[in-house]
Amino acid sequence: MYAIFALFILTCLFIGWIDKQTELSSLHGWLYPATQPLPFPCPDVPKTAVTIYCNDNGFTATEFPHTILKVKGQKRIVIDRKPDGALGVSLDVFDAEGKSPPVSKMGEFTVNHNNILRMKRPDRSS
Repeated sequence: MYAIFALFILTCLFIGWIDKQTELSSLHGWLYPATQPLPFPCPDVPKTAVTIYCNDNGFTATEFPHTILKVKGQKRIVIDRKPDGALGVSLDVFDAEGKSPPVSKMGEFTVNHNNILRMKRPDRSS
């Protein structure tokens, strides 16, 4: 009886591990907030806010979807948040002639053969 229970528990753990590895190696998905300390203090930031850092600057977003960058009136970087706290990023990257398609839509990455992008994702927040 104990052997069957132990085998069941080990099977559940193994399936969970496989599921996590599949998610982290996938070219689509959502990011989950990390629990690391902030790189520099931000006073009066609501707990429901997302803080975005660019070099030594940071700003917060409390309403979603939130546009981070517009170019000539076109939204180029947008973040969105699901009710469970997961973050999605929509990002347009174009070549010098403006011909490359977007490389990221909300929660999904699309990489064509002309783009050289690296993806390291050791956890759900990377």
